[in-house]
Amino acid sequence: MLRPWITHSNLLMEQKLHQKLRILFIEKQYGIKSGFFHNMERQEMNIILKNLKATKGVTIRQLARVTGASKYIVEKA
Repeated sequence: MLRPWITHSNLLMEQKLHQKLRILFIEKQYGIKSGFFHNMERQEMNIILKNLKATKGVTIRQLARVTGASKYIVEKA
């Protein structure tokens, strides 16, 4: 029998890995370094956010966390 904390720990490690992969995807796809996304022009940022929101399985909160943009900005894009 697996202990619940081991399963939970593995799940957390997988989530962190997926988040890092999303960040790398955004950096390579759009040529943006993590932490500099919010410094972009608003129109350019909205275009990128719209494309990312169209990706299946991606939530607004995930995009806000990964891009560093506020949840409000991600929602309005």
